Amino acid sequence: MNGPLSHTGFRTNRATRRVFGVLALVLIALLLSFVAPTRVQADDGDLDKSFGVDGKVITDFLGGEDEATAVAIQGDGKIIAVGSTIKAVAGANRDFALARYNIDGSLDATFGAGGKVSTDLFGSSDVAKAVTIQADGKIVVLGGARNAEKQKTFSAIVRYNRDGSLDTGFGSGGKVITANGGIALAIQPDGKIVTAGSMTGAEFALFRYNSNGSLDTNFGLSGEITTSFFGSRNIVNAELASGVIIQSDSKIIAFGSAFDEPARVRYIALARYNNDGTPDSGFGPGGRATAVGNMVNAGAIQSDGKIVVAWVDGTFATGSDFALARFNSDGSLDTAFGTNGKVTTDFFGKQDIPRAVAIQSNGKIVVVGSVTNQKKAFDFGVVRYNGDGSLDTSFGSGGKVITEFSKDEDDDANGVAIQSDGQIVAVGATDTGADFALARYNTEQDFALAIEPSTINAERGTRVRVTFQVARKGGFPGNVTITHSDTSALNIRVIPDSIATTDATASIKLKIKGNAPTGPQHVTFTGKSDSGLERTTTLSLVIQ
Repeated sequence: MNGPLSHTGFRTNRATRRVFGVLALVLIALLLSFVAPTRVQADDGDLDKSFGVDGKVITDFLGGEDEATAVAIQGDGKIIAVGSTIKAVAGANRDFALARYNIDGSLDATFGAGGKVSTDLFGSSDVAKAVTIQADGKIVVLGGARNAEKQKTFSAIVRYNRDGSLDTGFGSGGKVITANGGIALAIQPDGKIVTAGSMTGAEFALFRYNSNGSLDTNFGLSGEITTSFFGSRNIVNAELASGVIIQSDSKIIAFGSAFDEPARVRYIALARYNNDGTPDSGFGPGGRATAVGNMVNAGAIQSDGKIVVAWVDGTFATGSDFALARFNSDGSLDTAFGTNGKVTTDFFGKQDIPRAVAIQSNGKIVVVGSVTNQKKAFDFGVVRYNGDGSLDTSFGSGGKVITEFSKDEDDDANGVAIQSDGQIVAVGATDTGADFALARYNTEQDFALAIEPSTINAERGTRVRVTFQVARKGGFPGNVTITHSDTSALNIRVIPDSIATTDATASIKLKIKGNAPTGPQHVTFTGKSDSGLERTTTLSLVIQ
């Protein structure tokens, strides 16, 4: 859910962002010298044809320039994309922009105005950079906002109700403004909100807010923590936290980059904090960990506690690649990942910029960003890695997928999220119309088999119905044949003996004979796909 980062300052539009991105690379060179709709058969990494038009969705807000920077998936499967929008009129200013989509990619008409919401902060340029969903369904968005005089940039948190209206119980009219900090956002299990960024570009800065938007004075110094790695202050974004993660034990991880000015070396930088904001002494030296690298854009935590970060490897002059580094839970580099803990991936030998990371439930790592194609324009780039850092060759072409929205123009992928069924949603912008752009990709095709209800009470001499739920994942459309274990000793007959289905549900009947044994009995059912996948489920039958 990480959005793009403007490492050289507040971004006012996509053109400025691209210039700033180039300048950042030049600087580095100098310094270093629910139930988804039915889907058609598709391969792993193919666009999901049931989403929008052939797997893609483009959304215009006000006729001007729009860009999605981050994405989150609601519990009901609806998709929230956030970013910025500007009217196509002279003198217009950029505002926060949100759009909510149904599972099929259509705009959700119950959200805002026809599925879209825009919010002005100060009457100047506002850009949403991160989004997350609270347990109660409220939507929290973080970004940057300039004051009306356009002299200073603030960190802004805005909370919305489920229908897209501002939550007036949060901050002032749904908005909280902080002088410094935030380009990354996370919510703790207790509902407190943590943001991360930089304090004047010279050190990591974290803020924690109570659920009503007030600063949590039990966190650090009156709700604020700063962390310095090398004390460098004389270059742009010397130390910048670009992401924040809440561990399952409520410890907080901030990650980003830090520059050692005397050595003229930039590092990947991580810091871990206890719940009260004090450094976690069990993580690296004094709660901090570093590894040589460049600008860090995104990261995620695995179920085993290992931390994956994505960074830009290379320079504008020589070309840049997607790069990953993985750290153990103690802050050391995981040498079992790639080469000594790091992996780099090139597309066409030009400029490739990773911007977001997500971890699938099976542990595979998904990275999205912008890839320079053969025509020297950016396209969406998606890469999937196995748990050891090798490219997952079952995904796309050798582990890579490229998606074009606008011919010969730039399409930038900025954020990624994984749906509950495993589908991958990437968001960004397309230069054709300068609009929100979303793409959804198929993942491993699989199914799960369950019985609902899983326990049935029945009497001798009766018949009962057993209903199966076939949960299809990754666009799996195939036939599932359901058979049963031997029931002759139970004096139970299954009618029919087997059943084949391409639907989400199926049912059979059990004829319980008069001499069936009483008490709890168990019947195991096996579902087998035409491709050989097998899944089992067990019915608990209490015979009276």
